[in-house]
This record gives sequence, C-alpha cells and structure tokens, in this order.
Amino acid sequence: MKATRLLLALVMFASTSFSTLAEKAIPWKQLSPEQQQKLQAISGKWDRLTPQRQQKLLQGANRYNNMSPAQKKKLNKKFKQWKNLSPEEKRRLKQKRQATKKRSPEERKALHKKWKNKEQKKMKAQKKNN
Repeated sequence: MKATRLLLALVMFASTSFSTLAEKAIPWKQLSPEQQQKLQAISGKWDRLTPQRQQKLLQGANRYNNMSPAQKKKLNKKFKQWKNLSPEEKRRLKQKRQATKKRSPEERKALHKKWKNKEQKKMKAQKKNN
C-alpha cells in the first residue's frame, strides 16, 4: 500500500513538474500590439515574470477585451481605487481575500449577499442625502 502511494505521489510530482517545464516565457516583443497596450503598465517587468504569471495576465487582458463598455468602466474604476490604496490597505485586502477563498461556497455566497445588502443600503442613504 505504501509503495502504491509513493508511486502515485511520484507520478503526480513528475506530471506537475513536466507541465511547468512545458510552459515557456513569452517575450514582450511576441505580444500583439493590442496585448502590449493592455499590459503597458507592466511592460518593464514583463520579461522577468514567471510563465504562469504571464499566462494569467494574458487571460485577464483577453477577458477585458470581451467586456462590455459598462463592465470595462467598472473595472477601470476598481483598478484606480486599488492603485490609490496604501501598501498596508492592499496587504489587508489580500489577506481578507485569501481567508474568503478558504471558506465553503455556501459561506462565500452568504458573505456576498450580506455585503451586497450593505452596499445597497449605503447607496440608498447617499441618494437620500443628495
């Protein structure tokens, strides 16, 4: 039984490391002009990113291209807000996000619903004050 588990662990490790080796870095010059435009903010460090990080950023840029103008506007607003946060605020939010990811789907759904209700109440109060 132990030998089977060890063999299984070795196979899983080998397949993971081979798939990681298969991913190659993408030089900045090989990106399309549209991709370069979307990722311009990180152009200086692109070639130092891991292939996995490059792929994740490219996927995000591709998702952005498929968004409606309203979705793009909302996302740009969030990016601007993030950029204006202090390093401490960013660290705290990242920790909260990691903690939330560890929760069950039901717990995350309940938290989202609670947050959404709170935001709606805030918006109503703002409209009332204006």
